[in-house]
Amino acid sequence: MTRWLAMVVCSVGLLSVCSCLPVPLGDAEKAAIDPRFVGAWTWADGGQTNVVVFRPWDQRTYLVDAMGYTGDPSAPVPKYRSTYKAWLTTVKGVPFVTMQPADTLGGAAANDKRKYLIAMLSLEADQLVATPLDGDYKKFREVGTATELEKVVTANFDDVKMWGKPIAATKLNDGGPPDLEKLGKAFETR
Repeated sequence: MTRWLAMVVCSVGLLSVCSCLPVPLGDAEKAAIDPRFVGAWTWADGGQTNVVVFRPWDQRTYLVDAMGYTGDPSAPVPKYRSTYKAWLTTVKGVPFVTMQPADTLGGAAANDKRKYLIAMLSLEADQLVATPLDGDYKKFREVGTATELEKVVTANFDDVKMWGKPIAATKLNDGGPPDLEKLGKAFETR
């Protein structure tokens, strides 16, 4: 398992119990950002605080900065940081996010199988619930394209075995803890 996957599994929570998939869901070139997801989202998990920041990358995709820390928000102790290019895809009328690690963009090594993190999203007020696809789901084993993955997800939407453990993140208010600028600087000095 690569370093970024290990960080994500403990961090991005939306993906805290999911395995990665070798193909994306949807096509980043045909996606559009939804401004409702832009911003910083946080949740606690096992003594660690996680923060995921969604920013527009372009008109179709997001830049996602995922950070985890322990300690007080005024003096965070950095644990992990990962960045992703992400996009939305709708399946059965429900939004899904596909996150591609930034280090696999543009010329990944031939033996890199480009692992994608994929989760179904629901949003209510300031609460974002992300339910990951379980990459160990047996019907995903034969999937070789984004189109095939979408067909499997559509056909098995009600199969509880296809889903990982959902997480609920709360949207951070501007200026609320943690201070994102201070958090970012804590990672720079790490």
